[in-house]
Amino acid sequence: MGVVNKKRRSEKPGDEIYFLILLAHIYFEYVRPATVFPFLSPFKLGGLLLLASVLIWLFRCSKDALRDPLIKVYCVGLAQMVVWVPLAVNNYHAFNHTMDLTYYLIGAILPLAALINTDDRLRRFFHHWVVINFLVALVTVRAGGKGTGGFLADENDVGLAMNMALPFAAYLCFLPDISRLRRWFYILASVTILFAIVYSKSRGALVGLVAVSTIMWLLSKKKVKNLAIAVSVALLFGGIVVSLLPAGYFERMQTASDPNNSTRVERIYSWQIGWEMFKHNPVFGVGPGNYPYRVVEYQDLVRRPSGRPPIPGRVAHSLYFTLFPELGLVGTLIFAYLSVGIVTRMRAIYKIPRKRIAIADQTPRDYQLIAKAIVVSLFAYLSAGAFITVNYYPCYWLLLGFAVILYRRYQAHTPAAPDLKT
Repeated sequence: MGVVNKKRRSEKPGDEIYFLILLAHIYFEYVRPATVFPFLSPFKLGGLLLLASVLIWLFRCSKDALRDPLIKVYCVGLAQMVVWVPLAVNNYHAFNHTMDLTYYLIGAILPLAALINTDDRLRRFFHHWVVINFLVALVTVRAGGKGTGGFLADENDVGLAMNMALPFAAYLCFLPDISRLRRWFYILASVTILFAIVYSKSRGALVGLVAVSTIMWLLSKKKVKNLAIAVSVALLFGGIVVSLLPAGYFERMQTASDPNNSTRVERIYSWQIGWEMFKHNPVFGVGPGNYPYRVVEYQDLVRRPSGRPPIPGRVAHSLYFTLFPELGLVGTLIFAYLSVGIVTRMRAIYKIPRKRIAIADQTPRDYQLIAKAIVVSLFAYLSAGAFITVNYYPCYWLLLGFAVILYRRYQAHTPAAPDLKT
């Protein structure tokens, strides 16, 4: 593919309006203004924007993103979930989760892949992605750790989402040609998101924050220098940061190592049940959203902790011990393929040899920073998600969409870009 102008030839009248509608949809999905302004609830604006986004893709967008290998595998996983809808013990939850992933695909990923067809729109989208998460962080800090509602209502869930957002705010600080005001905004957003992670008081979010810090350091070119800067900042400002932490933060984090902590005991018990469920249904699992409704069949195969009652109806509290028993080896391999595909594509971008850059502007630098943010965000999800059931939330699936969108732009921008199979 040759070098393209800022306005691609495939640009159609109305694309900018459709793009803004999609942005509004994602704003409403994450920020949920009706939780702050209850008078908006009767208007069902979130649902209307989702419907508009689906219709935009069906009737106004190019469908060429369906040929992307990652999208094809996504559809295979979706097909597995569709088959489970009439077969699962709890058809209602199997149907709801299947529809969730369908809406993420045709209401966000595919229309965004079609409409983000200029470098300017790419940068604007990721700028708005930081703004969205900055607003969520403000609400979270103000609410003492609670999120904006829906899938971000719980402290653990919003803590994971904020960990996934932090790399975008942090990396965009280093864009080479932005105004001083915007750079300061990205710094402010990074700090606010960091405080939202802490105020969530989520032990899983702390694990995610460690993963974010570690992967960002590993991806940096000057590791010794960056480590020295981090230590110096911690020594200089550590006291101030500690004074701003919510009351009881350290005490709560210390419970993670307490073998008798009730939450820890219950989660390990749930994971053991999930493993038994997987061993008895290793290929296709028990169906999306059906772990809680099959627990009673397998809980007696695991030694129950002293004084702990049975836990039918409870989720597994783990990305992995939900994935294994609910979708089996088939679903697990699909998830692994998609995750490896994200990393493979992003590494192809942020490891671009300079001789492969086809034009002399700074756009490839933008791509490299966003690609690194996507990889770090993925590891935030994989680490913090080990302690939370987040399989059917939009967090991971939107990130997959980001990887598809960015690589499509990179291929259009760089003639030497490899046509990866993943």
